[in-house]
Amino acid sequence: ARKKYDVIVTDLMMEGRKEGLDVLHKAQTLLPPPPVVLVTAHADIPTCKQALNDGAYDYIEKPFRVEKMRLLLQRMAEKVRLVTENEFLRERVNTEDNLDGIIGASANILVRVTEPSGKTVLTGYDSIIRAASVATPAANNKTIDRLYTGFVRLDKTSSVSNSTGVGGATDPVPGAVITYNITYTNVSSSNGDANCVKLTASSVVITEDGLAAPNNWGTYTTNNGSPSDSGSGTVVTVSASKYTDTIASLAPGASAVFTFKRSIN
Repeated sequence: ARKKYDVIVTDLMMEGRKEGLDVLHKAQTLLPPPPVVLVTAHADIPTCKQALNDGAYDYIEKPFRVEKMRLLLQRMAEKVRLVTENEFLRERVNTEDNLDGIIGASANILVRVTEPSGKTVLTGYDSIIRAASVATPAANNKTIDRLYTGFVRLDKTSSVSNSTGVGGATDPVPGAVITYNITYTNVSSSNGDANCVKLTASSVVITEDGLAAPNNWGTYTTNNGSPSDSGSGTVVTVSASKYTDTIASLAPGASAVFTFKRSIN
């Protein structure tokens, strides 16, 4: 019998190789697939972001606080509980409902999945849909219906470039330039049947306001150059301390970077 895993926590790098990705891909072949969290060093973050697109539940950077890991495991455990409960109810329906009328034919069956309240944004809620044969009860097909509570992920980073001649090359001294990069990604994926629906985000607007907490760069910096978008987004300078980036359409798996620069006063 195959082992059943409720959750999997694995290091991304093992023996110098990214074997954590092999664990992730192997886990996705299990039914139901357990949520997988990758433990990684900062240098592996781009790989972990790609792993999220491939179906990983989340990643956590080393070193991490025990409390942070505990909360993450609690969220994962709640997800497993809901998936298990959902599968039990669906199997019960399969047992009680007779589908003799569609044997030997095809049918479109619509399934509505209701998202539980309190789910963390950008986490998937998996429902296992099990279709069993009435003529041959042992023959069945299980499909994962993954509902996202949100499917556009934003990651913001900043770096300092100092060419004033005062201090080091990355010291935040007056005249140095801070570059802000906001990477936006559509994390929707379609793992499984080719007919599974992928989610396309439409009319996405990213707003960066330097005077809105927790930002404070609007007070201590001034604009430097023209803001840009590496994809198809349209960037507008709304005011001296506010920018917007509007993306008309963001396809599944697509990603781009919204960039703006500020000079330290």
